Amino acid sequence: MKLTYEQNLKENLWNFIVSRLFPFFGISIAAALLAHKNIADLPVFAYVLAIFSVISTLFYMPLAAIGNIVHHQKNALTPQAIFESGLSIAVLFAAIAFAAALAVFAYLPSIRFLDSLDRDKLFYLSLIYIPAIPLLVINTFTHLFHEASGHSLPCATVKKWCTCAGCAFLMFCFVFCSKHDFVFLAVGYFLIVETALFISLACLSMRLGYRHILVKPKILADVVSMGFPIAAGVAGQKLYFYLLNGKLLSLNESLVADLSICMSIIGFLSIPVIAFAQLHSVYTSQHIVDADKIYPRGQLAAAVLMAVIAGGFYALGSGLFFIFGDRSLTFTSEGFVAICMSVLSSLYFSLTASHLRAMRDTLIPQVLINTFMLAGFIPVIYLYDFNSPSIYLFIVLQAVVTFIAAVLLQYRIRTLHKRTPSFA
Repeated sequence: MKLTYEQNLKENLWNFIVSRLFPFFGISIAAALLAHKNIADLPVFAYVLAIFSVISTLFYMPLAAIGNIVHHQKNALTPQAIFESGLSIAVLFAAIAFAAALAVFAYLPSIRFLDSLDRDKLFYLSLIYIPAIPLLVINTFTHLFHEASGHSLPCATVKKWCTCAGCAFLMFCFVFCSKHDFVFLAVGYFLIVETALFISLACLSMRLGYRHILVKPKILADVVSMGFPIAAGVAGQKLYFYLLNGKLLSLNESLVADLSICMSIIGFLSIPVIAFAQLHSVYTSQHIVDADKIYPRGQLAAAVLMAVIAGGFYALGSGLFFIFGDRSLTFTSEGFVAICMSVLSSLYFSLTASHLRAMRDTLIPQVLINTFMLAGFIPVIYLYDFNSPSIYLFIVLQAVVTFIAAVLLQYRIRTLHKRTPSFA
């Protein structure tokens, strides 16, 4: 039965949110428990996640387009053929990611600014985390494939229970393990969860009738053309935040901590945004001939979603600032407006980019937003002489730039809508 746009949101949006919310909770709980058990180990824990997350992102983000490819290729390939081809690509990317992680691991001893960290712990934690990277890549494909194929509920259930099992393991270790050993178990959480997800998603695949066969990847061109611009865009964002942190550090060290708190809150509030954008993109790919009619409905749904997020943030803002910042940054009207502007601009851009992705255009949105941020925003804030600025000033500026990029992309959407039949 064909679902309307609104019926699709009602049936699947919560499942999409759960699939992304619980991993966020898992990482947050691991960091929080480590901070309470032995805060001295938090920097080395954070560094291991930061450096290896760049590698994993470069190889699992290209698979973000698989939900669109499932529907783009439905007339040319069977679901089994798409699954086999996608799995082959995921295994290939996983192997390359694993090799890249080992290369970085081998390079770690020559990085001088790591002298402030416990090198022995750094190396052992890296060895624990690296095996999780190929599993993450493969799990990303399997999860997104089944989610786009109409099985969002079992995917959400798997993500939820695997994360809960990992958190239960962490809490057991928090109570019974020494503070010196806990950091190894905190990093081990990621390997445990990814292994559990790998087994659970493999079982789900077999239950749905999919055979795990490696074949010549027939959809490799689609994954490369649609997926790698997304990965490059995310890499650009990481570079942008690195440069922004450098500027804030030169102004006032406390601004770096304030940015971390605000970005944690924005990240939490943006989980429904990410889920909605992915669901919108998959639905548009599934009904591509009606893309021009779907987009206005997506804009209306985004407005409703933003109102719900803003209302929830207004009610729970003080609690969120306490959870993520332990009162080092207070919830004010200025903070409420700045963070809402950031989430709103992210929502508008995500909806725009996801709609373009459904029409097989991932390059232009990523080029535009990274050009604006890296060639426009960053030079401005580096050249301008700020006098005791608030962190909210930078958040608002970033939101304005993101919003402008989204507005400019509306012309691209209208252009592609006129050529919609060619995408069917």
